[in-house]
Amino acid sequence: MKKSGKRLMLVVSLGMLFMICVGVLSVVSSKIQHASRFHRDLLADETLTLDFIGPETIELQDPRAAARGEELVVMGCLHRKAPPAGALTAQVDVILLSASGDILHQTTIHDFPRCTEGGESLSARCPVIPPEGTVLRIRWHADREEGSTQDIASSGPGG
Repeated sequence: MKKSGKRLMLVVSLGMLFMICVGVLSVVSSKIQHASRFHRDLLADETLTLDFIGPETIELQDPRAAARGEELVVMGCLHRKAPPAGALTAQVDVILLSASGDILHQTTIHDFPRCTEGGESLSARCPVIPPEGTVLRIRWHADREEGSTQDIASSGPGG
């Protein structure tokens, strides 16, 4: 093989090695950014207790409540367990209740983008990091009832 052929092969090999290194660094960087963005899951470490209220035909999959800076990001995926298929037409109340039953924060979600696994994506931001013993109540209901969040919250942490 000529000297120029060896040099070309070396340059191509170094280029491929460089591309592999850039790819690995990109994946590692993205994992580090994700980990630093969501410091800890308050459901996983049992700081929060989940109370999902919905019909037997609806389930909440992969619920997470991640502390992110000074806010709580609540996520999950709502699925129908049985037909009929199609988009969920509902609203979801997300309520943080203290151990004594006081409302720390509440919000209602009306729009649900599709989850990658199918179903509807649940995402809410709460401008508070709740203390240990807080109940994260997520209530699905088909109708947009007047005053529904007050009715739900008044039943206390246990339901």
